[in-house]
Amino acid sequence: MHSGKRRSQALLFGLAFTLLVGCSSHSIQMDTSQPLQHTSGSMANHSFDKTAANNASTTSNQLPSTQKMSKKMIYTARINLTVPNYKDTKTKLEALVEQHGGYMINSSERSSHTIRGDFTYRIPQAQFDPFIKEIPKLTKAPSPSIQINGNDVSEEMVDLASRLKAKQVMENRLLDFMNKATKTSDLLSISTQLNQTQEEIEQIKGRLNYLNNKVDFSTVHLTIEQAVVSPTASNPSLGKQMAEAFSLSIARLKAFGENLLIFLAAALPILFVLGVITVPVIWLVRRMKKKNNQPTPPPASDSSY
Repeated sequence: MHSGKRRSQALLFGLAFTLLVGCSSHSIQMDTSQPLQHTSGSMANHSFDKTAANNASTTSNQLPSTQKMSKKMIYTARINLTVPNYKDTKTKLEALVEQHGGYMINSSERSSHTIRGDFTYRIPQAQFDPFIKEIPKLTKAPSPSIQINGNDVSEEMVDLASRLKAKQVMENRLLDFMNKATKTSDLLSISTQLNQTQEEIEQIKGRLNYLNNKVDFSTVHLTIEQAVVSPTASNPSLGKQMAEAFSLSIARLKAFGENLLIFLAAALPILFVLGVITVPVIWLVRRMKKKNNQPTPPPASDSSY
């Protein structure tokens, strides 16, 4: 009885111990699996954040070259205007240029069969389009001839800026080398390279300044032309034609007399010299001829016969 009871108790104790160990093992496995799962999620999130950061970095590196860099355009316009009143149109044009902040850099005017003026203006790029739109309002003549050309210098300016930065870095290094150099040969070599680098820097700056000025102020070549209409001549009367013919004859006769007097005044010294030479020659020739023409006396007769 007691042995059977003891066996039953031992069996129950073993079963309880087994269940207890199993529950503890399961609890431990669950507790350890949770941190692993959390760590795995954290690593995944860290990996994603790193990838996103790289993508954001790549995007931020690409934005300045595609979005932040504005186009650098050089605009040139050629305009021909045919106007009924040259002076009035020129006055209006000068006021229009001043209104839009521009200035003139060249002008030439001539008048023959037509009155024509050629002008070159620089207009701020922000005012270029408004200025062009006002041009047709200067005249009531047919629409003017307008030609606009644009030149994109964005890449050239970016390249020049990069070259300038590199040359300036080289200049600073050469200056450092010069300060540390002790040999005369090294100083001469560095000085030569430094002079060449500084000259290239000035050239690049000059080109950049030129392009910036061309971008900031557009160029407008403008021609104003007015045809000169000669008045229609009416048919003159007969009396008027005769009076004009008589006046013309008198004018021609007067001109002939004046020209003759001018000719004589110019020829008088020559005629005087010719007279001084010619008169003695003629006198001498006539004397000799007269002498040769005198009759010879007859021979004397012999009185002895």
